[in-house]
Amino acid sequence: AWDQDWEQAAVAYQRALAEFPENAKALNSFALAKFQLFKFDEALKAYIRAAKVASDDPVPFEKIAQINERMGNIKEAIQSALYAAELYLKLHDVDKAVENWLVVIQLDPENLQARSRLALIHEKTGQVRQASIDYIAVVSILQNKGEPQKAADVLKHAYQLDPQSPELQQ
Repeated sequence: AWDQDWEQAAVAYQRALAEFPENAKALNSFALAKFQLFKFDEALKAYIRAAKVASDDPVPFEKIAQINERMGNIKEAIQSALYAAELYLKLHDVDKAVENWLVVIQLDPENLQARSRLALIHEKTGQVRQASIDYIAVVSILQNKGEPQKAADVLKHAYQLDPQSPELQQ
């Protein structure tokens, strides 16, 4: 793998998995080799196995999301990216969590869970301007879902957070 000889790496990891079939590192490495070889079906299967073996590791879920996106399985990609984001957050890796929520937003701009989590993270990290923008998106989604009271509550919270925001004032 270090030499980027992915064929040889895949063979080596396959041998390791024959001996240690539940080894998460070997599964992830084998999946990466298959991914680099554009064998996405095999990579996906290996990452799914890795996710089962190490269910608290966000990397396999993130990779599952990426592969599903490439394969056009958008719903599965969204679910995996959301799960990866939550796992990264548990590990206190906010940047990686945000990356995964942004992937969700790209795939589904109306995803309330990802938008809400981004707003909250931006608020908690002192990024008031970005949090305001995120909360406006949450308000819009809630309005579109026919939940005007929740939308009003979120708008009130956002306005308290950033009363100078021209977008919120509008």
